[in-house]
Formats: sequence, structure tokens, C-alpha cells
Amino acid sequence: MYYRGALFFDALRREMGDDAFFAMLREYVLEHRFGMATTPDLTEEAEEHAGRQLDDLFRLWFGTPNPGT
Repeated sequence: MYYRGALFFDALRREMGDDAFFAMLREYVLEHRFGMATTPDLTEEAEEHAGRQLDDLFRLWFGTPNPGT
């Protein structure tokens, strides 16, 4: 089984805090429920709700500040 995705979302939740993380997930799902979502879409949404750049977290997990670009 592949756990890395779940571990990343746990790290993102810890970095953002519960309120911002779950608000981000709700908005992300609503915006992309009938379309194609990309990692840059997720990055943008997470940073908007966190109120700051999350480059260090994305670099740690993906080796780049904004994967997919």
C-alpha cells in the first residue's frame, strides 16, 4: 500500500493547522469536483488558506517548492 500521500497530507495539516487545512480541503473539492486538479492547484489553495508560502514543506516532500511547474 502507498502511504506517502497520506503522510504528506498529515504533514500539510500539521503545518497549516486544522481549521485552515479543512477549509482548504472543502474549497479545493468544490472547485475541482468535476474537473482535473493539479498539484499546483493544491499548492495555491494551501498557501492561500495558510496565509503564507509553503515552499519548505513542498520541497521536503517533492524536492521542489511548487511541484508540477
